[in-house]
Amino acid sequence: MYSSEDMEEETGANKASLENKKEIEFYPSMVNSLNEEELKSPALLKMIISQNKMFEKEIKRLEENEKNFYKCDKDLAIANEKLKQKTYLEIFTDVVYTIGGLIIAISTLDFKSAFAIHNGLFIIIGIILIFGAAIAKWGKK
Repeated sequence: MYSSEDMEEETGANKASLENKKEIEFYPSMVNSLNEEELKSPALLKMIISQNKMFEKEIKRLEENEKNFYKCDKDLAIANEKLKQKTYLEIFTDVVYTIGGLIIAISTLDFKSAFAIHNGLFIIIGIILIFGAAIAKWGKK
């Protein structure tokens, strides 16, 4: 097989860069406009083979990028769903903290009556809610 350096020496052609899309698009249209006699030229055939190899490498690179894109897209969707669930848990635990604190605060207010057993029950319920929310919030990490 011929290397690109051999081809450059024989034909005087320079190696086309992959970033220059105009050069890449030029060759297929050029080959289509040539007749059979011109296509039999060894230098032209070497150039076409070289370009074909370059196109095959580019196709493989693009296929790999496509595979990586779909994998990353799937991973991103999973991460977003986990983040959504974590956000819901944060909101829920904050609401339970607030309710537990309110129950404790309301049960300890002096409403011109003696401290009864139901006030102690509300304090216990509030403490249980606060500890339950703390366990739910910090136990998931």
